Amino acid sequence: MKAICTIITKSHLHYAQVLHKSILRFMPDIHMHMLIVDTIESERPKTLERASAYTNEIITQSELGKKIYDKYYQKNMDHYRWSIKSVFMANLLEKNVDQLLYLDSDLFFFDDPTFLFEKLINKGILLSPHFRCSDPSIDYNEYGRNNTHGLFNGGFVGASKNGIPALNWWAKACHSVCEVNKKAGYYVDQSHLNMLPVLFEDIGIIRNHGCNVANWNITGSPRSQKNGEVLLNGQDKLVFIHFTSDTIQGILNGEDPLLKPYLDEYEKALMEEMPSMMPFKIKKPWYQKLV
Repeated sequence: MKAICTIITKSHLHYAQVLHKSILRFMPDIHMHMLIVDTIESERPKTLERASAYTNEIITQSELGKKIYDKYYQKNMDHYRWSIKSVFMANLLEKNVDQLLYLDSDLFFFDDPTFLFEKLINKGILLSPHFRCSDPSIDYNEYGRNNTHGLFNGGFVGASKNGIPALNWWAKACHSVCEVNKKAGYYVDQSHLNMLPVLFEDIGIIRNHGCNVANWNITGSPRSQKNGEVLLNGQDKLVFIHFTSDTIQGILNGEDPLLKPYLDEYEKALMEEMPSMMPFKIKKPWYQKLV
């Protein structure tokens, strides 16, 4: 059984639903498992279409999950959400899911993701490179972020049942340390992913530059247009965009103009799901607010 999952707070439920709908256009039967970390059992949504909602009980029923909950939940909710990603995925795979994609709720798919599941047939884990600048002579600072922010993006991680040992290792590493300390080599849960291809043999890496398109790979995945179609790195069709706040701002202020129609589609989908949402707008840098 193939499935997708995400971890959210209840304020981001509409983001998760929009993400799900973007994939349902290509995979009509795909089921979403969503963990809502600030919802108690009595508030858990129970009538979601082709989706299941969970509370922290699914995390704390395991010894390691309980340790992560105790360490991070009250101290830093973001660190908690990132640290339990692998615990949640392993729990689902240990039950009736055979292949699973973890997706941040601010992703949106514009093309069929079926090939991502196919890549998991003989792999335990599937990782998505940031595709940052690979030449320090072109962009010194962005190249350096390969070392300070991790080679792979934690907003997308695929796994099969064979990947459970790697997920368990990732969970233990996150329990030990989940922090931003670039001098020491830590960037929350992401920096740990660098070790997976070293420690485990069945690690797949997405080579398609059309996956996880975002502000961090403007240089590493150059955008172009051919016959009205946007291509990444001169050859790959756009599959999904990671609409972080920085990605959105870069599109709005003209740094990434070819992605503007895709942002418009994403904004329309969000506003249909939550009509009270305000349209995206350019945010002034802090120093301009003083003028």
